[in-house]
Amino acid sequence: MALAAGLRRVRDVLGVELLLVHVDHLLRAESGEEAARAAMLAQRLSLPFTSRALKLSPSEIHPHVGVEEAARRERYGVLFEAASEIGARAVATGHHEADQAETVLLHLLRGSGVHGAAGMREWGGAPYPSAASRDISPKMGRPPACEVSTPRGREPALWRPLLREPRSAIGAYADCLGLPWIEDASNTDVSFRRNAIRHEVMPLLEARFPGATAALARYADLAAADDDALQRMTGEALEGGVDPGGRLRVAAFAEQPLGMRRRIVRGWLARAVGAEEISASRIDAVTALAQAGRGGSCVEIGRGWTVCLRRGMLSAERWRDDRQGGAMGDEPRADGVARILIDAGQIRERTAEMAKVLDAEYGYDVPLLVGVLNGAVTFMTDLMRAMTIPLEIDFMAVSSYGAATQSSGVVRILKDLDREIEGRRVVVVEDIVDSGLTLQYLLDVLGRRNPRDLRVVALLKKDKPDALEVAVDEIGFTIPDEFVIGYGLDYAGKYRNLPYVAVLDPRMYAGE
Repeated sequence: MALAAGLRRVRDVLGVELLLVHVDHLLRAESGEEAARAAMLAQRLSLPFTSRALKLSPSEIHPHVGVEEAARRERYGVLFEAASEIGARAVATGHHEADQAETVLLHLLRGSGVHGAAGMREWGGAPYPSAASRDISPKMGRPPACEVSTPRGREPALWRPLLREPRSAIGAYADCLGLPWIEDASNTDVSFRRNAIRHEVMPLLEARFPGATAALARYADLAAADDDALQRMTGEALEGGVDPGGRLRVAAFAEQPLGMRRRIVRGWLARAVGAEEISASRIDAVTALAQAGRGGSCVEIGRGWTVCLRRGMLSAERWRDDRQGGAMGDEPRADGVARILIDAGQIRERTAEMAKVLDAEYGYDVPLLVGVLNGAVTFMTDLMRAMTIPLEIDFMAVSSYGAATQSSGVVRILKDLDREIEGRRVVVVEDIVDSGLTLQYLLDVLGRRNPRDLRVVALLKKDKPDALEVAVDEIGFTIPDEFVIGYGLDYAGKYRNLPYVAVLDPRMYAGE
């Protein structure tokens, strides 16, 4: 309300009309009463007002993020939708200096780089893509016609005019005008990370280092200047490094320092896959893929997207099944599936590529494909059907999981090969390389039997820092360190028949 009062005083100078928007997140019983109080304050300021309520709770709309982040996404979505409806130039929010300090500290504690340290900007775009289909309902008030110079259809800007103002100064201004505070009761709940920073960490910092809040906000300005310079350099690299089809040339950034390589990959992916957030570990995995130069390899980056390296070009791919008319995320999910990582189409395409590599490698040497039971059966079946050269197959069975979600560290041979491999060209076919312990054990055992050569083909390899370094000749997909199921992979004997690879819902093994 202090922001609204301040903007009302300068609206003639700015040449704008104002609309106050209240968002009901459906998180607290008293939210309806707060909307009514906000409407009364708007009437007191003689400003138009609308209150909008979500029809679903934020956590139902965004089930895979925390309630704070889910509410933030929906709040911005509603605000920008309301702004677009009336052709507004900007969405103004009341973030102040203490909010900036908290944001910087939260980002640093998450391990963010310079971009995260820059915190919030006074001016920017919508933090998330606008959703025209957002399911909200007006509760009171109607948006008025608003005369602005910006054409309709143009994305409104995000403006934080109070970002450099101390909370105390804003409170004093509100008190001077006799404006009461509307305090969200959940703001005192320190189980939320930002509230813990606000009520527990920042007071300790201010007590030990007076002026810490202002210093952190000032640091954000310094980091923002550095970030802007690096972003310009990244943009220049992308202008010359991305072909008309949206693929990134590895040669365009391979000689750059690591920090710039990461930024170029992140910037390219932001363009290629939209505004979906990509973790630092996935950025590093794509960067490593480019540096390794292993043509045909792919890295899963989440939400149905995969990055593949072919002929010196990185491409971001999201498979669509035209027979069903839907994207990967539209496949029916089995109970216990948290999310689909790699769909059936992606698996088919990558398996065919790997089969071509093996055909070219072995010609008519008749390789012996050794499938590792039970998980590799599905992959090995599709792989050998895609191969065109003569081949033979055999199987071994080992165990290091049982019914658990973590490798036990103890490997046992449950079934050995049915034939001798001395002098043979052997290809070990694995479903997944996790800790590397099982694969290393198998290679040691088979290596002592004097094969002519011994290669490894794996559908999946986990991005696991503490895993054993085991040479894998062909990798289908590099995936995050999560427990996955489907396409031969199981949990307690189930899910092997799923046509895709998915992350198991942690609730399925919460008691372990």
